[in-house]
Amino acid sequence: MSSWMPSFGGGGGKGQEEEAKQWREGTLGTGDEFFTHSRDPGEDNGHFKVSDVRPKPKTADRGASRLVRLPKGHYEKPPVIAKGLKMLDLNGASKDHFEKAALDLHVEVFVDNERIVSPLIQAWLSDEKTQLIYDAELVWMEAKEDAHDSAFLTTTFDLTKGETEKSMKYPKSFPKDSEVEVSGWLQGFRFKTDDKADFQCDFYPSKVTNKGFTAHVDCGESCERLDVTWIVNKKGKKKVATGSFSTEDVEDKKDGSVSGKVEFEKGIFTSAPTVLVALSQFDLKGGQDLKIGVEVSNVSKTGFKWTIKAGGKDALRSAEATYFTLGYA
Repeated sequence: MSSWMPSFGGGGGKGQEEEAKQWREGTLGTGDEFFTHSRDPGEDNGHFKVSDVRPKPKTADRGASRLVRLPKGHYEKPPVIAKGLKMLDLNGASKDHFEKAALDLHVEVFVDNERIVSPLIQAWLSDEKTQLIYDAELVWMEAKEDAHDSAFLTTTFDLTKGETEKSMKYPKSFPKDSEVEVSGWLQGFRFKTDDKADFQCDFYPSKVTNKGFTAHVDCGESCERLDVTWIVNKKGKKKVATGSFSTEDVEDKKDGSVSGKVEFEKGIFTSAPTVLVALSQFDLKGGQDLKIGVEVSNVSKTGFKWTIKAGGKDALRSAEATYFTLGYA
């Protein structure tokens, strides 16, 4: 059953990278029928796509992972990571380890030291018979462990137990006079598919203070679990712009594809910034493969173009994505 959280001991450099590779390859094997692992560490660009380390297969598999090097000298301690799903291409007929019809997806970015992270996209509660992932992409954002103007939190909602809201507390309170904003990225989920119900998930914060907030989810009947990364920022950070866009914001819609534009506040950036974006809501037709993704293009100091696409017949009802734009990355 594939559900693991490795940690590799002291030291660093090539020896640790080799230890990590040997663990992954020895424990889970390689190949599309099981799980694919990149043998070569990638450079840090905040993105990981399963098809970067293996071709898109005809038969879906259990996912992939790879090692990623962080810039030398960038962190004195291992950073904290926010992660979210940017693109999904999943087999709607997949079954889990218990032969239950479900789309059960888990993502993680493991941090072992200040130089190595390991992004992972995998079928959760899976075995060698599980055929879930054709392709998928995650995005992540790093911050220093002791950052005073941001915080990352993760919440798992078990909807089979009726969990729809949770009280969240920051690791460290912001100053009393601080204005705080909270945004979320979709990190993982489990949709049961035996009744072919629609794929619906949404989440949002309320009662935001300098100490914490209340996290909420609003999902359809097929959603049994939802994992959310919450990104908390002190308002007014220089060279940072955050926000969300939705297919509901656009009147001119094409079947399965919706595009729009985001314009930054004038003067906030002096050159084209880095834009990190992930899904934060979707309502898709069930009874078929789950295919949806968000892309940004034409990034400049004044804004960018976005496109949300979904696959399948009449699949896209609505979708939203949340972006973080960094002028210092």
